[in-house]
Amino acid sequence: RICTNCCAGYKGCNYYSANGAFICEGESDPKNPNVCPRNCDTNIAYSKCLR
Repeated sequence: RICTNCCAGYKGCNYYSANGAFICEGESDPKNPNVCPRNCDTNIAYSKCLR
């Protein structure tokens, strides 16, 4: 299980729950990160990134 949320997740990465359901695409650019709350979205279990 990873600790992130959709705001802090990287663009180009999709985030999924433990049963494989799509939750969101990351919204933060690694070169210019969003200012995001530091909470963990407990539904997010893993990510798959296109890079």
